[in-house]
Amino acid sequence: MVYRHARGPASDFVLLFHMAIFFMASGWLLNTKYAGDGTQMKKYIGKKLRGLWVPYVCFNTLFVICNNIFLRLNIYTDNPMFLKADGIEREYAHLGTHYDLSRMLKEIIKVLCFQGGTELGGALWFFNALFFVLVLYMVIQYILERMLRREMFVEVAQAVIAVCFLVCGYLCYRKGIYAYGMNRVLSYYILVYAGHICRKWDVLDGVFRKLHPAVVTLLAAAVLLALYHRGSINLAGNAYTNPGYLLVASFAGWTMLFGIGTMAGELKKSRVLDGIQYISIHAVPIIGLHFLCFKAVSLMAVEAYGMKLYMLAAFPVLMTTGWWWIGYVAVGIAVPLVMDWGWRRLIHWQTRRSV
Repeated sequence: MVYRHARGPASDFVLLFHMAIFFMASGWLLNTKYAGDGTQMKKYIGKKLRGLWVPYVCFNTLFVICNNIFLRLNIYTDNPMFLKADGIEREYAHLGTHYDLSRMLKEIIKVLCFQGGTELGGALWFFNALFFVLVLYMVIQYILERMLRREMFVEVAQAVIAVCFLVCGYLCYRKGIYAYGMNRVLSYYILVYAGHICRKWDVLDGVFRKLHPAVVTLLAAAVLLALYHRGSINLAGNAYTNPGYLLVASFAGWTMLFGIGTMAGELKKSRVLDGIQYISIHAVPIIGLHFLCFKAVSLMAVEAYGMKLYMLAAFPVLMTTGWWWIGYVAVGIAVPLVMDWGWRRLIHWQTRRSV
């Protein structure tokens, strides 16, 4: 995700599957025991609120409160010359506005309702969509288990519902219907279902027992390369060529990364693998803070090339050519991790102090 936002080489290729992986991984980890009764359901929804709603609210509220500070620092800009500048990505080029107290409160209320959001918190759209997909999935699972009783019937019914939702989500895209983000929920429900089924029935493990993971990984990569110039996917905007294209690209991307992970798991324990695992565990601060951290690299570019300071407001990055993407990726991952480590150490210190 950070690599794509940093506009690394061939980052458009990553668009084919990088966000779908998050949904499928969530389905892979889905535990339907929470659909057992009402008490378990409440516990599950509480976990999702803490894991998805809370960071969404915290990061976006912080960015709303800091909006006017960001304007003064040129992280946002209200200078109309910015819109005429060369090199910025026109899709994201807009002017910031000063927030009075009333506007600030309105924006915070929207954030609390899982709507609205901020430019710097743009990557958190995923938390919104994933929360509603997972809760909806578990509610439907709860209903189906009581209606159909048999596990196989429940899984078949979930498959039918997932396909119907996907068709509705695609029609929403074609008709330009946003529906408060529920269009994305309809489209991506099937990805969570696919991840859940992959684990439940050991789909890829069975394939890897017959074919070497390297062979499967290369085949999956070949499928993605074949799809690359035949369509497009942008899950943030619920935009994809057609439902079949979305499913094939998502499953090919999942298979490719699963194969890479399987081969990496066969290697001896290394610091590289430890680092990857650490990043995975602490992904939330990276998702929430990497756009803000990108500004440090953009500031270096502004100083290096003598640009106007308002160019710092370019989003998601200022420099889309050359080797700048390496700096964006490094800073976008490392700085949030350091900030998260410092925050956790501070909390730990205060907890020990209060004991």
